[in-house]
Amino acid sequence: MLLKFSNFQGPIEEGGSQLAIVTEASLNIDFGLDANTYTIGGGGYRTSLPEGFLQVSGNIKAFFEDAVLLKKAINNTQTSLKFKFTSGTHSLAFYMEEVIFQQTSPGIESEKGIMINLPFKAFYSGGSGDSIIVATLVNSKASYAVA
Repeated sequence: MLLKFSNFQGPIEEGGSQLAIVTEASLNIDFGLDANTYTIGGGGYRTSLPEGFLQVSGNIKAFFEDAVLLKKAINNTQTSLKFKFTSGTHSLAFYMEEVIFQQTSPGIESEKGIMINLPFKAFYSGGSGDSIIVATLVNSKASYAVA
């Protein structure tokens, strides 16, 4: 069964509180795999897929209503982010316990108000989740068999 989520079903939480001012958000998960590992005489096939370092980053675009998020970026204040999509009893959540916003200046893009782009990077430095990012899927499937 295919169940689609929409952006209206996806609130974003920062530090445990919902951000109602977000207009756009992106999440990038780079597993750091070296996709260019071809060898001479390998028949054009990849002979290996060496692991790199996991990097999680993204961007939040929000109305600039106050300087709270900007101050967190300026001061390198650690926070958390959670992207969660819910449809009925089903949900898909991405939680990053340790996140730092990168400093950018708010800009006036139109007459409708001041916006701020907040690039962020997630990391693992000893958080209780023991991970850079945790994905949680809740659906009607009771369990999955591991082959």
